[in-house]
Amino acid sequence: MATELRGVADGVGRQRDGLPEQSEYRDDGCGRGCERSLECPFTRCRWDDPMRRRREERHTRDQEVVRVRATEGFTVNTLATQFAISRRTVHRILAEARTTGTRKTGAGTSETT
Repeated sequence: MATELRGVADGVGRQRDGLPEQSEYRDDGCGRGCERSLECPFTRCRWDDPMRRRREERHTRDQEVVRVRATEGFTVNTLATQFAISRRTVHRILAEARTTGTRKTGAGTSETT
């Protein structure tokens, strides 16, 4: 049985995947008090959270809905159509912004409106 070399061209001009030991990784951590992943003080890294991306996208969308409502004065129906969400979701977003008097700015922080 022949040993296959990794990390060399495969004859078609493509690079095959090398062994992890032969690769250089930049360890920047997650950026939230964690400068190096292997020395992370948190029990679960934010990059390991499967819902993180969805939550951040939803948060950004919610901020934009509140901003557009405040600056443009769009109706709930227009906001629902523009953001491709239900009218009920628009009502929930606006109610949360009104109730808390703040809007989330990401990563659990908030900004007073």
